[in-house]
Amino acid sequence: MCAGDKYVALNEKRSKVGTGVAGSPDYGDDSPLYGAMGFVRKSEKKSGLTRKTKP
Repeated sequence: MCAGDKYVALNEKRSKVGTGVAGSPDYGDDSPLYGAMGFVRKSEKKSGLTRKTKP
């Protein structure tokens, strides 16, 4: 197993743990723990809504 494969495997495990924290009724996807794990908390996400400016 090369070093790159280890990082891919580690990232997959981190993602699974993050999904578990996000789905937990005690924590959820807006908890400080979720943010501390490197994920973007729900309250910190931007809506993506943009409005065109009129010329």
